[in-house]
Amino acid sequence: MELKKIFLKILREIESKEMVIDLADFLTQRIKGYDDEDLTIEAGDEQDIIIKMGDDNGANGVSFTDGDDTEVAALDSEGVLEAEAMATDVMTVKHGSGADLLKATVTAAFGDPATELDDGFIGFYRDTGDGDKVYVVTVYDDEFYRLGEMTVVSAE
Repeated sequence: MELKKIFLKILREIESKEMVIDLADFLTQRIKGYDDEDLTIEAGDEQDIIIKMGDDNGANGVSFTDGDDTEVAALDSEGVLEAEAMATDVMTVKHGSGADLLKATVTAAFGDPATELDDGFIGFYRDTGDGDKVYVVTVYDDEFYRLGEMTVVSAE
């Protein structure tokens, strides 16, 4: 199919979805739907949707914003996901330094267990100041619980 026919097919599809689109934005970076309709990107049965970042070191990413343009989640080019709220089956890794695993340290890293984290949250905290220990914590009944401690495996 020649390029002109493909382009006209795309324009007809866009018009059928009643989307507002600026051609310059479309060709460079932006697709926007009407306020009262969802914008759907749909792949066929045997197709993937690929979003390619311009780097491989975490500098670029995908930002998810709410209606007030406040970022609620971000996924960087290294696959690191940060979100305002996560399902309880999502695990988070944080790094920091402290003499011991204190509630204040863990709260600073992950958030307040009483107001910001759901029961069942699981987090991994790597204490770089204490021999590279990794602590596993969870939230239950608005409190942090330490599930375990891991250390670097010896070479010998």
